[in-house]
Amino acid sequence: MLVIPWAGGWQTEIAAVAGERFNRLVLIAPAGLNHPDYPMANLGEIPPQELPGYLAHNVDVALKYFPGGAEAPSPEEFGAARQREDEALGNILKTHGFGHPNLGRWLSRIPNETLIVWGEKDRLMPPGQAKIWASLIPKAKVLMVPGVGHFAMQEAPTTVTAIGDFLARG
Repeated sequence: MLVIPWAGGWQTEIAAVAGERFNRLVLIAPAGLNHPDYPMANLGEIPPQELPGYLAHNVDVALKYFPGGAEAPSPEEFGAARQREDEALGNILKTHGFGHPNLGRWLSRIPNETLIVWGEKDRLMPPGQAKIWASLIPKAKVLMVPGVGHFAMQEAPTTVTAIGDFLARG
């Protein structure tokens, strides 16, 4: 049994065209639908000092991963990693931005049991999108994690257990 533990919105194309190769899929606050009723935050408009508040409802959790935090690399490594992420994201966004025009159609082709995980306080990807993703993927269910933001697994470690339980089901 092959399991794709989680993927962003763009990687769901893999599940749509090769779903028979694995059993389950976990999506954690995926991007890509660009629904007008639930627009994602504009990353270019978020001042760097405010970004931790978009990533976690409990900002102290996000700050652990920024320079000076307990889980952070050196400032040089942090800056280099952000530069690589910016370049990669720029390449991804060149064609369609954060929303792919075919994504909604692809989602309906996913044959796998899918768990959609979302923090109810997510400021980056609006939690209202979870129900849209679930309505487009035939075998999807939503795990809305109360009191947390985009970093649902880091803010509520029980989220990891719930994902593991979902993936381990026979």
